[in-house]
Amino acid sequence: MIFEAVLFDLDGTLIDTLSDIGDAVNRVLSNKKFPTHAISAYRKFVGDGSRMLIERALPKKFRKDKIIDACLKEYIEDYTRNYNVKSKLYFAIPNLLDTLMAKGLRLGILSNKPDAITKKCVKTFLSKWDFDVVFG
Repeated sequence: MIFEAVLFDLDGTLIDTLSDIGDAVNRVLSNKKFPTHAISAYRKFVGDGSRMLIERALPKKFRKDKIIDACLKEYIEDYTRNYNVKSKLYFAIPNLLDTLMAKGLRLGILSNKPDAITKKCVKTFLSKWDFDVVFG
């Protein structure tokens, strides 16, 4: 089988973003007087988009559309400002991407993170490599 391209997810695949995501959600929860969570808890909250992240982080009795929407808006604003405080490439990713590019493979990223912040993360952390497609 001959491959021409490799598609990656972003969060938890190329970049370790869990702490910045968790910190941003915790700031929102704290601002709204909701309990916060250990960063490790966010491993179970992430994976299905920002709205579901917020819903999972909220106490069950407060998982109402109006509250979720308000928290989601604040989270996106906060995370957009603070996406690169603790985030970093996973250790072996530079070598992997160098190897794939040397083999002539095309690279792409598809993320459930909002498109603008996906592109911002790629520009910040992955600008050394040429990605043919980057979509959030």
